[in-house]
Amino acid sequence: MTAVIAIQPQADSEAGVLAYKIGLSDGSVFVIKTSYLSSIYQDMAVITRNRVLSDEEEEAFRFAGACFEAEQSALRLTARAEQTGFGLTAKLKRRGHCSEAVQAVVSRLKSLEILSDSRYARLWLWSRLSRKEESPRRLITALCSRGIDRSVAGEALKTVLTFERELNVLKRYMKKNHFSISNIKKSTLQYEGFSAEVIQSLWEDYEHAEG
Repeated sequence: MTAVIAIQPQADSEAGVLAYKIGLSDGSVFVIKTSYLSSIYQDMAVITRNRVLSDEEEEAFRFAGACFEAEQSALRLTARAEQTGFGLTAKLKRRGHCSEAVQAVVSRLKSLEILSDSRYARLWLWSRLSRKEESPRRLITALCSRGIDRSVAGEALKTVLTFERELNVLKRYMKKNHFSISNIKKSTLQYEGFSAEVIQSLWEDYEHAEG
């Protein structure tokens, strides 16, 4: 059986969440956050020095320790750049963190809104649209390839593409691909994800210019 030989509260910037440095009789030392412990183990007042842990308690504390390490890696990554849940999961696993701990950390960071696929999608779209002339369909496909749910990608695109901005994107898309109203069908542009209202507005602009 394994016993607790040291337990020390740790300062933590997250209000309401306690962290502890735990030392075990087998030489293991790790930090845990109570938020990664199931409710039956969260009363740390009963965990005292020299207490012998049951197998279930030891497993719970070691898992919480693995979550803490994965969370530290995750926070370093999110501090550098916006992440998706899918992308962050893959990066943490490549760094050797176990799947169960990664899943718990990603879920928690999403609940705290440190991790947000919607926010990532909006920021990615702003950046992409400033550099490339792509159709809405291709933008959605690109986001989905990054692990963004199609419905989340669609909502983000609606938020970013106002009528005027979509019209500008369509004009740039037409120019880049050497399209004009004489060599492309409205249905083709609708297939590429442009709205019927924006397409009609562009047609009217062309007809007005020619008139």
